[in-house]
Amino acid sequence: PHNFIYGLSEADMFRSSDNLPEAVSAYRNLLALGQRNMFPHARLARAAINLGQTLRSQGDYRAAADAFESVPQMPAADREQITRSKLLAGETYDLLHVRDSAIRKYQEVIAMSDDSKQIEEAKYFLKNPYH
Repeated sequence: PHNFIYGLSEADMFRSSDNLPEAVSAYRNLLALGQRNMFPHARLARAAINLGQTLRSQGDYRAAADAFESVPQMPAADREQITRSKLLAGETYDLLHVRDSAIRKYQEVIAMSDDSKQIEEAKYFLKNPYH
């Protein structure tokens, strides 16, 4: 696509219509183009979060965790996107039974979030692994 918003909308449409392999491909393509600066002011963090959620829906937890972990390095990723991606990464590490990594992510959410709901969720998952 020549327009990031159009490409993201298309990938989201694939995801919402349960065409997950096509959605994964579209998100990865957008991220690759965005990292080559093909789109000025691209919202790469949003694409990476949506990619991670799609991969997690497919049961590809390792790749999902990698997508969530990439968000803090994305240009223009905001604080909310970073804390959300850390919470999602923690949940995904729990699904992978990598509890130490999950706990570390939940602690990072608590330390940096301004969102009381995210803090509550992270505190809950510190005591009760996500499943």
